Amino acid sequence: MLRKIIDPILIFVFQAIALLLLIMLKPILAHGQGTITTTKPKSVEKKQRPIFSALVNLEKSSNQFDSKSGNQQSATNLTLAPSVSLTENLNLGASSIVTKQDTSAQETTLSNTLLILGYNGYKFSNGAQLAHSLRTTLPTNEDQKKTDRFQGAVGVRNQITAQLGGLDFTYRLTLTKNIHEFTRNADGQENIEYTLSHLIEPTYNFNDYFAIGYVAAIRQSKTYSGSDRNMMSSDLDFYINFTKKFQVNFGASTDGTMYKANGTDSNVEIYNSNKSSLKAGLTLLI
Repeated sequence: MLRKIIDPILIFVFQAIALLLLIMLKPILAHGQGTITTTKPKSVEKKQRPIFSALVNLEKSSNQFDSKSGNQQSATNLTLAPSVSLTENLNLGASSIVTKQDTSAQETTLSNTLLILGYNGYKFSNGAQLAHSLRTTLPTNEDQKKTDRFQGAVGVRNQITAQLGGLDFTYRLTLTKNIHEFTRNADGQENIEYTLSHLIEPTYNFNDYFAIGYVAAIRQSKTYSGSDRNMMSSDLDFYINFTKKFQVNFGASTDGTMYKANGTDSNVEIYNSNKSSLKAGLTLLI
């Protein structure tokens, strides 16, 4: 009974904060536009920090080359992630994915929408830097709203990035609290209440144009009844940077449980022909 009272209050408060920040952007953007029209000579003008930026990623994925077997799953994802700088270290961003299934029903769906209030934290003398963010998820995915009765989520993330020669390294720790109307979905399965995610991302840059990166994520979740749900995912990509703002990637993605059916043997794999998806995409920074 108490959960039904507290959960809607939590999501209302976080969404109200996000709405308030969006309202605050109007005078900030107006101020930013005013600085661009200055009549100072170019020689004494200071480089303005970009206020608005956006990441646009278009990616095609397929679980196999041969479509004659009838088991092929192919999809095209369009990721939109705009961001606004509020101060030098504080920014407000959003992220959402539009997915079109290229096989079977060929449905087009919208993911849940993530709102992020990020802060660039302490920078160490060796170049490593901390970053922190508050996150709230808006229930914009119709399937999750109908089947899981998903009402939103709130979370916090801490991140550290470091560089060593051509190697970039990122570690992220994210805690998420999901909010559902019921503890079980329409199919009778338990909904996830809490998720603790660990992500490591090493990337090696051969030069300014070519790089290879690997992302491994472990999600440790608990249902409303306290049952454990442990999942993993991995991505291996080869990147080609045509410019600082345009990049293409080729690689493979693998998702699954952390452990095999016996509950002890590791199920973590970089590539498996039976469940991995091959992918190719392009990313544009605006």
